[in-house]
Amino acid sequence: MSETDSSTENVDKFFKSLPHNNYAGREVAVRVTGMPCRCCLKCYEMFFDQENQEVLATVNSFNDKNTQDIYIQSLIEVRNVQDIRKRGEEPKKPKTRTFKYHINLNGKRATVCK
Repeated sequence: MSETDSSTENVDKFFKSLPHNNYAGREVAVRVTGMPCRCCLKCYEMFFDQENQEVLATVNSFNDKNTQDIYIQSLIEVRNVQDIRKRGEEPKKPKTRTFKYHINLNGKRATVCK
């Protein structure tokens, strides 16, 4: 097996969320869902473990990073800021955009935190 084949295999394992060795030769474990967030949306409590696994499986099913990125970008909604409050005396460049994050689950789009 040539080095090119080995690096291609590691890239495939990265996108499929399989254990692999990184560029420095260190072993990288399987990606897992982190701890529940404490947001006001209670987004982690809306879904069961099986549904979380389905979402991860969908993201991991893509063949390359560009396709993954396009899918994830399609789940982010860009919105104009509705109200700009002045904070303090120092003039800062006001934020003009804000983002809303979603996931697709069973054909429905649900709002979640970052």
